[in-house]
Amino acid sequence: MKKTLWFVGTLLVSTQLMSAQEVSTIETEKNKAIEKIQEITTEKTEVNTALEKVKESTQTVVSEQEKLQAKEEEIILKNQQDLLNAEQLNQEKLVKDLEKKELQAIKDQKALEKAQKKLEKEQKLEIKKQAKLAKSTRKLQKTKSKLYKQEDRLRTETDKFEKNLRKGSLTPLKELKGKAKILKLKTKVQTLKLDVERMELELRSF
Repeated sequence: MKKTLWFVGTLLVSTQLMSAQEVSTIETEKNKAIEKIQEITTEKTEVNTALEKVKESTQTVVSEQEKLQAKEEEIILKNQQDLLNAEQLNQEKLVKDLEKKELQAIKDQKALEKAQKKLEKEQKLEIKKQAKLAKSTRKLQKTKSKLYKQEDRLRTETDKFEKNLRKGSLTPLKELKGKAKILKLKTKVQTLKLDVERMELELRSF
C-alpha cells in the first residue's frame, strides 16, 4: 500500500514537473511567436510607411507635373491672347489710319473744290473785267471820235464866223447866233474832253 502511494506520488510529481516544463516551453515559443509577429508588424509598418512616402512622392511629382502643365497651358493661352490683342490693336490702328486717310482725302477734295470755285470766280471776274475793259475802250474810242468831230466842227464854225466877221457881212442877230453856236460847240468839246479824261482814268484802274 505504501509502495502504491509512493508510486502515485512520484507519478504526480513527475507529471507536475513535466507539465511545468511543457508550459515553460510553450510560453517560450509563444513569446518567440509574439516577437516574430511584432517584428513582422514592425516591418509591415515600415513597408507601409515607405509605401506612403512613395505614394506621397508620386503624388507630389504628379501634382508638380499638373502644375507645370497648367502653367504651360496658361502661358500658351496668354501668348494666344497677346497675339489676339496685338492683332486687334493692329486692326484698330489700320482702321484709324484708314479713317484718317479718308478724312484727309475728304479735306483735300473740299480744298480742291474750294480752290476750283475760287479760280472759276476769279476767271469770271477776269472775264467781266476784260469785257468791261473792252466795253470801256470801245466807249472811249467812240467818245474820242465824237470829240475829234466836234473839234473839227468847232474849228470850221470858228473860222467861218471870224471870216464873215472880218468881212462885216454879219448882222447883229447873225453875229449873236454865230457866237452862241460857237459857245455851244465849245461846251460840247469841253464836255467830251472831260469824258475822255474820266474814261482814261477808269481804264488805268483796271
